[in-house]
Amino acid sequence: MNELHMKRGTRKVSFRFELLNRNEMKIGEVECKSGRVSYGENRAVMRSAVFELSAEWRQKIDFLSDKLRPWFVLHMPKGGTVEWPLGVFLLSSPRYRIVGASKSLIIGAYDKTVILEEDRFTNRFYISRGSPYIGTVERILASSGILFSKIAASNKVFADDAEYPTGMKKRDVVNEILRQMNYTPIFADETGVLCSFSYIDPAERKVDLSYSSLTGSVLYPSFTENAEFTGRANIFTRVALNVNREEISSTYINSNPQNPLSTVRRGRNIVDYEQLNNINDQETLDIFTKRSAIEKSIAGSRLHFKTPVMPGHGCFGTLFLNIPEVLDTPAKFVETAWEMDLRNGGMMTHEARRVIRL
Repeated sequence: MNELHMKRGTRKVSFRFELLNRNEMKIGEVECKSGRVSYGENRAVMRSAVFELSAEWRQKIDFLSDKLRPWFVLHMPKGGTVEWPLGVFLLSSPRYRIVGASKSLIIGAYDKTVILEEDRFTNRFYISRGSPYIGTVERILASSGILFSKIAASNKVFADDAEYPTGMKKRDVVNEILRQMNYTPIFADETGVLCSFSYIDPAERKVDLSYSSLTGSVLYPSFTENAEFTGRANIFTRVALNVNREEISSTYINSNPQNPLSTVRRGRNIVDYEQLNNINDQETLDIFTKRSAIEKSIAGSRLHFKTPVMPGHGCFGTLFLNIPEVLDTPAKFVETAWEMDLRNGGMMTHEARRVIRL
């Protein structure tokens, strides 16, 4: 969209903040002095926020059950607006801050995966052989009061009985089951819905967003690339037990001469080894081993850059970047973190890892 990317030189944006009840029905709008929304791929709760409100809202919000939903609002040149949601957030206890005559509430907030992070099994959780993986995940979500989710369909069933101990976090169990299916960890999208989908090699994923530092760019002229290749493995071995309790193993060797981490380029082997639970067949183990190789290989190169606040960035996003100031050639990246400053003229910071084809 030309207006969003400031192809005509400027744009006008604003933000609004909906107050929702526990059922996520809108009950009003809140005036925020400031706000920040951020995402981190490696966080237990990936999407979080901080909001600053006038002190008068202290008595108007039920911090134990109400939620906030911020929106990015783009004002069109010929009138009207286009809006993007930025998440649905549960609220933590507010901090009361006084600076001179100004009184404010500072509120930390988290996406709905915090429900699974804070909920634990109060009894041992049993899964019978033949139980559907997706149905089991949905049963756990429902036990935490989450009745709607977007989990990609699968016919996969448990090949053996499984159980998890009392006190284990429900998020950990859900993610363990999803990992066995070669799915992404559970995450909340910009509408607040919990999601997971089948893992796709980043080299094969469609590009979600593109940025270029050439003419008409929205990129700020500030870029940092960090390469961390010391000790990065090029051989990956995973071991598990199949349904007959026999040991099965899988090894993926990065021998690509075009890859700087490969056994060919480095002239030596660096082995990453892990024993796994609840992967019962060779095909699933092979897929998981290659996924481990891909994820640990791309972790070695990080690019930091800045833009104006841009909606459309979510979880596990794939970017195509053409930044000749730091990149020899245009390249595909996986976005691993971002943060938005929710004000007109606010900046958005990005962290992305270069996709390395094995």
